[in-house]
Amino acid sequence: MPIVAVVWAAALVVFPGPAVAGPVVDFAERQVARTDAKLAQGLYPSNTRRSGRWRFTGPERWTSGFLPGAMWLLYRRTGDRTWRLRAARRQAILAGQRVNTSTHDVGFMFLPSYVSAWRLTRRPAYRRVALTAAGSLASRFNGAVGATRSWNTEDPRFRVIVDNLMNIELLFWGARAGGPSAWHEMARRHALTTLRDHVRPDGSTYHIVDYDTMTGSVLGKRTGQGANADSTWSRGQAWAIHGLTSAYRSTKDLRLLEGARRTARWWLRHVPRGGVPFWDFDAPALVEERTGLPAAGPFAPALDSSAAAIAASGLLDLARLDPRRASSRRYKRAAIATLRTLASPRYLARGTTHRSILRHGTANHEGGSADTGLIYGDYYFLEALARARLDL
Repeated sequence: MPIVAVVWAAALVVFPGPAVAGPVVDFAERQVARTDAKLAQGLYPSNTRRSGRWRFTGPERWTSGFLPGAMWLLYRRTGDRTWRLRAARRQAILAGQRVNTSTHDVGFMFLPSYVSAWRLTRRPAYRRVALTAAGSLASRFNGAVGATRSWNTEDPRFRVIVDNLMNIELLFWGARAGGPSAWHEMARRHALTTLRDHVRPDGSTYHIVDYDTMTGSVLGKRTGQGANADSTWSRGQAWAIHGLTSAYRSTKDLRLLEGARRTARWWLRHVPRGGVPFWDFDAPALVEERTGLPAAGPFAPALDSSAAAIAASGLLDLARLDPRRASSRRYKRAAIATLRTLASPRYLARGTTHRSILRHGTANHEGGSADTGLIYGDYYFLEALARARLDL
């Protein structure tokens, strides 16, 4: 099969055909259009202020690909050419980051933007940009560790975060789209290394694993954004579900399927009713200790709607791929229930001053960033709605 046909077939899995948009997607269109109209070229939204207005970053930040990505999702969803034009304009300055070898986040930057653009338009220029970005990510691979480096450190430690499972999809795509076949093996090895070292036997996850750069031996496991080293940071667990599932989709390696199942089962056993977790699964005890408030009730500053959206999208992908029908139905039911919760007045920003689509996201609770809109929460909410074919 020609490369173009293979890539387009993969695209159909992620982006179903256009569907009639319901009121939630209508609202999302208005929010994204409003953000685009107010935003200078070269700036990208990250999280909202207390007023509901966006905080902005430059193209070098990991969140920069999600606004054009949301626009491509809306174009695919609605067929409205205006979204194609807006997405192309908004991602243009992002192209300069394709040669950025200092970060693993080129996956987050270019998968929602230029890879989506290539899948939906077939413009060779988009493919070239995304392939260059994939090469930048590949430059961070270490054969001794069997992974791509996440955060740079000043000491000899080689740091890998669970989030990086999301970035390696750029290498899988690049290998299919005409890049070196070695990229596929790099991504597969990274996924298996993460499965071995980040995923605990019960299916929960560590946020960070440090390795010896020369030998690849594990030096320590800890957290950067969770409650503590042995807790489970909610968004990290969601990244694991989504990332292991997409790695299985690209490799058909049954070890990765079982890893995705294990992380998904753990999520479903521990997530609160409605599908929206605290920022960390150990957070309820901390909430009670710090505030004296009962953590069993809704406590917005400690919730993370973005983790719920990411997990819902991953669960829907896993539901399609898992041959076990009972498990597949369970994943899908849980994901759709979560999306209905996120589309409810409690989380949807409709009727509020917020410029985001969703409220009550947590970027970094322990770093002081909680109870905001998050552009990546909005993106994965739209991705999940597309995968579910829901018109809420």
